[in-house]
Amino acid sequence: MHQSEIRGLWTRERQSALGRGDLVLIHGLGESSLGFERLIASPRLESWSLWAPDLPGYGKTPPDSSCRTLPQQARHLSHWIAELRLRRVVLAGHSMGGVIATLICEERPEWLQAFVNIEGNISPGDCHYSAKAAEFEEEAFCRQGYAQVGSLIMEKGKSDPAHGSYWESYQLCDPALFHLNSRELVELSEKGRLARRMRDIGRTLPVIYLAGYPQGAARETLDELFRLEVPVRMLYPSGHWPFIDRPEEFDTELLRFLDHLEILGAG
Repeated sequence: MHQSEIRGLWTRERQSALGRGDLVLIHGLGESSLGFERLIASPRLESWSLWAPDLPGYGKTPPDSSCRTLPQQARHLSHWIAELRLRRVVLAGHSMGGVIATLICEERPEWLQAFVNIEGNISPGDCHYSAKAAEFEEEAFCRQGYAQVGSLIMEKGKSDPAHGSYWESYQLCDPALFHLNSRELVELSEKGRLARRMRDIGRTLPVIYLAGYPQGAARETLDELFRLEVPVRMLYPSGHWPFIDRPEEFDTELLRFLDHLEILGAG
């Protein structure tokens, strides 16, 4: 695995000469590519090139005043992928990254191979730290709310490796950006259309929702996805970070989906 700035985004990546495709990993709210280190290093994914950029204002990528809202982040990342000339691209978005990937899939489905939604926001029940941040006005969050949410994450990180990783990334993010994106996530989740949007993407691209259970995706999220017949796989026992909580099982489910793309002729 290598780390470097690539076209303006700090990126963890591992390129493969086997050429099955490019798997772009999109991190969640307050996070960074750090959370994907184990996945990028997985020998079971050696036939895929993996790319995990830090979005502007997160991780080691500096904030960008022109790239703050979720649609702006999606467009920026879309252009970044195009500039790298990645081929047979599969988007794998975690949490907020699942929403950003949804936006990209809706705008540029013609050059994507598939969409893996990992615990992406679907319903209000999926808004944990984002809901806490959204209760504040921006100035108050930056002054005190950011530290309060951080304390919750840090405390859970003492016993939970996934939260420990989250805490490391959270300390690097732009507080005002965290607040803005939190409000966007809460608003989108409350509108109740994200499951239908994923279903609609599935009419053009192969899709799958990978959920941690029982401490991951909200029950209402799973019920809605099942009702709309969106393909779902649940990893048990797991929370919001199944690729950290259940690494072997996660890799198995991801590879099963990726292998199926070739059967479908998408690869």
